[in-house]
Parts: sequence; structure tokens; C-alpha cells
Amino acid sequence: MATGLDAGTMFLVGSRQEEDNVSYVSQRNCFMTISEGDDVEEMLTSAGAKIVKIGNKLNVLGEDAIVFSNMLSSFGATDASLKRPMRDGVLNSQEEKNSIAVLSSLIEGVIGAPRSEGEICVFSAPSNPINSEKNNVFHSAMLTQILSKLGYTPIALNEALSIIYAENPSMGEMPMSGIAMSLGAGQVNVCMAVRGYPVVEFSMVGSGDYIDQQVSVLSGKSASAVTKIKETRLDFGNIDYGDMVLAGLDIHYSELLKNILKNFAKKFSESGNTYDHPVEIVVSGGTAKPEGFEQKFNEILAEMDLPFEVKGVRMAGDLMNSVSKGCLIKAMQAEKKKQIS
Repeated sequence: MATGLDAGTMFLVGSRQEEDNVSYVSQRNCFMTISEGDDVEEMLTSAGAKIVKIGNKLNVLGEDAIVFSNMLSSFGATDASLKRPMRDGVLNSQEEKNSIAVLSSLIEGVIGAPRSEGEICVFSAPSNPINSEKNNVFHSAMLTQILSKLGYTPIALNEALSIIYAENPSMGEMPMSGIAMSLGAGQVNVCMAVRGYPVVEFSMVGSGDYIDQQVSVLSGKSASAVTKIKETRLDFGNIDYGDMVLAGLDIHYSELLKNILKNFAKKFSESGNTYDHPVEIVVSGGTAKPEGFEQKFNEILAEMDLPFEVKGVRMAGDLMNSVSKGCLIKAMQAEKKKQIS
């Protein structure tokens, strides 16, 4: 028995091996806080909403929070905003005081209880960002504590390295060797591995959420409206530059991809590594979902002067589940080692 957990800013994704298939359970990583009133908790529970009570406040979790937030906003409620337990890829503990309790409930809802005593759960953890003073020490420690309290034996795995496990890129005859990029809502995580061993790894804040916020300022539309347009209308092969949102998204995506590649080239050069074989790049994450993203990436890549040859760029087989799948593969390997010892 083993479990994988992608602890993402926008989504939590749990994975388990079920006979010949991998099963996934995902949940929006968000919540909405409402004041407790007469029969409110009973009403929400009877309606099947996922809630957690903290003090005298009720917190509606995940997809249910989005439904209630939209419903209450339509009735003119002044405090119906969605909140995030995580921001920029790590716990949002300074702005949201209930983040740890809420995240714990969300994780329990995604992976449930261990199926065996001390079952290993490998969870994704970001590298420390190169463009922020934030680090992942507290974040990883709190996820370890949450999973331990649920009865799991937790192991942290670099988020981008998990994609190496899931997608198995290659350099020449070497499997599990290449560059993985995880473009999430909060951070971009990058890792170059050789035979599964990380040789270059870093993260950057300023991914999907940041792009939406910047385009929101540019266009005058709300960040949530920009997100919806990005998810439903953005096609990099057919940009209407008369549309401020679509034009803004195209420009900010270009800058993001240039920054990723520039920073990776710098880190690669600093590492002193050299390789005779072309390197394969695998990309995953929700920010890479828009139509035409792979074409966009290749266009930016062609403009860059990199200190290594690129074999090709491919998208992960399952953009939203790849990180969780890689965590599960690592967890299954760890369980086998535990049984042998």
C-alpha cells in the first residue's frame, strides 16, 4: 500500500494503485469562511457540503466553497470571497490564520485514512524560490505533521523531480534523465535529473496566479474573470491582440517562459555539468493547459541561447495528475524497500 499526494496551490491530487490502474482524487485547494448561524451547520451538512468548524466559524471547503461563494456573491454578500490555504506554492499561514487546519481537512478528504499501519505517503514539495525570500522548510514540516497525524509515514519529493519519475525522459541511453518543469498556480518548479538523481533544481514564484493578477490590472477585469478566459478561450496559435486579456496573457506567458529558460541556463552553467547527449524537456501543470502551449514553448525555446542541446519538448501525459503519479511511484518504491528490510 502506498499513496502519492500533489500538494498544489490550486489543486490537491491524491493517487493510489488500484489493481492495474492508478486512481486519482482531486480537490480545489480553497475555502470560504462564514459565520455560524441558526441551523447553518446542519443545513450545509445535510446538503453534502464539505466543512470544517474552527472556533465559531464554519469553513466550506474545495469545490463547495466555489459554489457557495458564487451564490452568495450573486445575492450581494460583502464577505463571500474565496481563500487559499496556500499561496506562491507554500502555506499561506500569515494571511490565512486557519490555513493549517483547513489544509489538513482538505488533504484528509483527498487521500483518506491509511489502508495499512504507517502507509507511506510521498508528497510534493517545492524547491526554494530564486526570486523570493520564502523557503519551503516550514511548508514541508507542516505537511509532514499533517500526514503523520493522519497515520501516514510521510516523505517529501521535489515537485519537478516527481515528473521525472512519472514521465521518464531520457538522454541517450540513460532513462530517468532530462529536465522537468512543473508550471503550477503558485510557482514554477524546475529539475534536471540524471538517472533519477537531481543535479539542478530551483523554483520561481510568479506563475499562473501572478499572470492572472497582472493581466487583471492591465485589462480592468477581475483576476477570477481572467482565469476563466485563460481556461476557456486562450489559444496561443490564434491570439486576438485586440482583446486586452488575451493579448496580456500571451505577453506574460512569453516573459514567464523566457525567465524560466534564462534562469535554468544560468543554474546549469553554475553547476559545471556538461552532457554529450541532447536533453529532453517535459512540461506539466495547470498553467501549461491552454491550447497551443507546446507550440508557444518551442517558439520561445528557439529564441534562446542555451548551454546545452535540446532533444525536444513534450507535454506530460496527464498535466493535472503527473506530479501525484510521480509521488506514487516513489512511494511504491519506498514501500518495497521497507518490506525487504
